[in-house]
Amino acid sequence: MSSAPAKTHFCGLLGDFRRIKHRPPVGGQVFPSEAFPAGLLLSLVDTADSRAAPRHLRIAAPAAAGRDAAEERRGVPQTRRADHRIDKSNKLGFLVKPQSERVSALVCIKLLHTAIWFFFAGCIVAIPFAGARRQFRWAAVLSGLVLVECAVLALNRGRCPLTDLAGRYTQERTDNFDIYLPLWLARNNKVIFGMLFAVGELLVLGRWLISGR
Repeated sequence: MSSAPAKTHFCGLLGDFRRIKHRPPVGGQVFPSEAFPAGLLLSLVDTADSRAAPRHLRIAAPAAAGRDAAEERRGVPQTRRADHRIDKSNKLGFLVKPQSERVSALVCIKLLHTAIWFFFAGCIVAIPFAGARRQFRWAAVLSGLVLVECAVLALNRGRCPLTDLAGRYTQERTDNFDIYLPLWLARNNKVIFGMLFAVGELLVLGRWLISGR
């Protein structure tokens, strides 16, 4: 039997089965289609539906089922397995990242950003002290490090690259969403430390001019 007649015959059986399923028997008469095994027919329907599904979902569904079975044998909790579902909105069928992984990545980014902030804040605060002790080489090194940071911010439109990276893992957009700082300090960070850096450079310059006389 060719594919087209077979499909027509199958659709006829399916339609007959659905009509009989919702119609009570008349006078005890048993229709021929009622004798057709319902389980077999429904399995054929499921097979047809699966073949009609997009190819990436047909490939991903058995893989997801096999993964769930393997995780169940290993004793992985159901709540954890539920985090690794196929993202059906994604045409490539990529796995959705679990919430725990996003939170862990965000925490690491915030810790790194905070450590970098403390380093450069320490450099800015140390510049006038280095000038007061006539450690002009150290003052120049510290100033160079701060200027490198300023160049990176300028190339990234005034934003730290870690801010953009942290934005991939959260929808929050407060001034301190990407760093462990008080909100007021994160909001006025550039103004405060920009002024401190400028004042420190002026003090170092004045000290250097006085010491050269």
